[in-house]
Amino acid sequence: MEFFLARQPIFDQDRRVFGYEMLFRSSPRNAYDGDQAARAGSSVILNSFFSSLALEDVLDGKRAFFNFDRALLMDELALLLPPDRVVIEILETITPDGEIVARCRHLKQKGYTLALDDYVDGPAYAPLLELADIVKIDVLSTPPSEQRRLVNRLARRGTVMLAEKIETPEMFGQAREIGYQYFQGYFFARPAVLRGREVPGLKVNYARLLKELNAPRLDIANLEKILRQDVALSYRLFRYLSSPLFGFRRQIASLPQALMLVGEASLRKWFSLAVLGGLGEDQPRELVISALLRAFFCESMAESSGAGERRGEMFLLGLFSHLDAFLDRPIGEALREVDVPDSIAQILSGTPGAPREMAEIYRKVCDYQRGAWNGGGQAEMPSLYLKALHDIRQIFLT
Repeated sequence: MEFFLARQPIFDQDRRVFGYEMLFRSSPRNAYDGDQAARAGSSVILNSFFSSLALEDVLDGKRAFFNFDRALLMDELALLLPPDRVVIEILETITPDGEIVARCRHLKQKGYTLALDDYVDGPAYAPLLELADIVKIDVLSTPPSEQRRLVNRLARRGTVMLAEKIETPEMFGQAREIGYQYFQGYFFARPAVLRGREVPGLKVNYARLLKELNAPRLDIANLEKILRQDVALSYRLFRYLSSPLFGFRRQIASLPQALMLVGEASLRKWFSLAVLGGLGEDQPRELVISALLRAFFCESMAESSGAGERRGEMFLLGLFSHLDAFLDRPIGEALREVDVPDSIAQILSGTPGAPREMAEIYRKVCDYQRGAWNGGGQAEMPSLYLKALHDIRQIFLT
């Protein structure tokens, strides 16, 4: 059965990942009716998610939030899920009648964590509210005064409050001030970092670099492998090559090309400086993961789509797609510091002229990661996405 899977991180007040909301469908059409939706969801969870997929690659040790409609909730499927690893998210479309309340009470007795999605206060939902561990509030559709009232009232009962659809730093700051414990939304897919901070690096790569720099001859292939795993080093290398001191007259379209242009002597000097500058840095791990995931996904999609000659550009396109978040600057301003090919700059800044095949692949990748599957998908996308997740996990484990 063809399935589509993506995930959206849920953060705590310190921007550490608490869990992932799993976004899945059995078709790129993203449309179902009644029991068909429940059966499709059941098939994805049972036959695909917990059998053919590597659970740890997808969740990385965090909790999974699964959406349950009425039909799926009334099924016995939930009882097959590990209660310490999942959160059962009850959709706002469910009418909380006696059957639903009884089923939720049974799940609570079995040790499951229950969340109410898009909660709107009202007497009809009082029985479910008594059972809910987590309540999610849509901050876009709920006035701040009502949010404050709900948080103050429910927090006194021990309910954990989650603000969803956080889209700006201001909204995050307001939600923290109101008293939410968890946060979810577009803002966290591209977290704002304090202005002037350098792009964070993976410290494990600095140790690998030190080993490579002490070798009699530099191994360009190994250096490329390290760069492919580190947003910070790739960014700094391209910024270095973009300096007027070099005077390169052509744009650099891939990491191997960049390494060859620098030359062995300069590479040793440059990487040594990068190691010294990066050893003391902190890193927002989820942002690095997001950039790497998109880079690997874009590269694989290029090969799968018959655009293999663009794989290097597509990797860089995904890798640098979060530069605005890393540097807390508009994407156009961030890209001016790195002389990437016009095709990448055009796609990321939304200006016309980008190659159609690259723009289309990037659109599909971004839509897939957001769970916005409105047709035009490829059968290989789920496996390519999961392979990218596996590759990312291997980077952080080794």
